[in-house]
Amino acid sequence: MSQRAACNAFNVPRCTLQVRLSGKTELGAKPAGHPTSFSFEQEEKLVDYGCNRASMGIGFGRRQQLGYAGRLASIRLILRMEHPLCDGGEDSSEDTNE
Repeated sequence: MSQRAACNAFNVPRCTLQVRLSGKTELGAKPAGHPTSFSFEQEEKLVDYGCNRASMGIGFGRRQQLGYAGRLASIRLILRMEHPLCDGGEDSSEDTNE
């Protein structure tokens, strides 16, 4: 398969594929920039929230989505401050009753 065909088949920018194949960037290298604020599961939760509201026909805009994301981030920050050894509090419901 040619590079151009692979880019079209897998929806990858051609420049990205060329840089990876040339060896300038290692496979599996971390992306540049700041780390993401949300985990993959939390991003899915944000998308599901927006999709559910849209499917119910509820008016929904950028301001509402950003407000929901802000509340989710602040809850995550509070949980991190209360439980600094936890991942963000999502899986911190382990039984400690022994």
